[in-house]
Amino acid sequence: MKFILTCTLLLAMSPAVFAQSTADKAIEALGQTMQSLSLGSGMADFYAIKTSLPRPDSTMGFRYEVVETISKDGLKGITFYFDGDGDKMLYEFIVEFADEAVRVEACDKMFGPANYPDRPDHWIVGAQDNIVSLVWAFNNKIVIAANLPGTEWDGDAMFTIPEGFEANEHLPPPMEWPKEEIQRLMKSLEEQIDARANGFEKIRGEETDGFYACMLPLAAAEAASILKDDNDKWVISNTFVSGATLENAVTWKMSMESLLELDDMAKYHL
Repeated sequence: MKFILTCTLLLAMSPAVFAQSTADKAIEALGQTMQSLSLGSGMADFYAIKTSLPRPDSTMGFRYEVVETISKDGLKGITFYFDGDGDKMLYEFIVEFADEAVRVEACDKMFGPANYPDRPDHWIVGAQDNIVSLVWAFNNKIVIAANLPGTEWDGDAMFTIPEGFEANEHLPPPMEWPKEEIQRLMKSLEEQIDARANGFEKIRGEETDGFYACMLPLAAAEAASILKDDNDKWVISNTFVSGATLENAVTWKMSMESLLELDDMAKYHL
């Protein structure tokens, strides 16, 4: 089972056309590095994307460990943990930022205030059936992990949602955004549509394995990439907060459709 939700990001992320802090660049770099990977991805899917990384020779007792060195844009690297059995699922990854100050700012922008009761620097960022996704921070690093069946965290008490916890209370749907945030969204949407005429060439950034960084993500989008689809057409993909539950994700989509007042959302792949 692939657990789609990896993390939730705060709505107020500034688009790339404005001055970016090191933390902003680190967040963008993280999104580009992860691409379509998420907790629950199998090792085979991982290496289909990370073709240049060496394969681990053996398990470390119960898991495989893969290290990707980045050393740019506020990121030092990512350590991926795969379960040692079965489909070798990705169940945890550790992100190392340039320093603690960058990590603190990045966490604030990605996750908002820590929301795990009585656990400072801990966030509950996803829940689906009995699978819970957590983030916790220490020094210049964050750990993103899920209690996937048969993995290291399966059965760990920390992955039990506290009674009465509301995972989405800090994630307002788009229709509840401040007016200025809605205006920024509409402005960046119009600019992306204008750039479509030339295959988004003017807003294509650094390329990695066929994915180009978008230099103009939609306001409030956690990440944006430009690529060619299966029909060899240029498309732009903006990733928004998916919410911690399926119900919340549906609410988000409906709210966004109402906000944009569009009858045909399919062409935007929202």
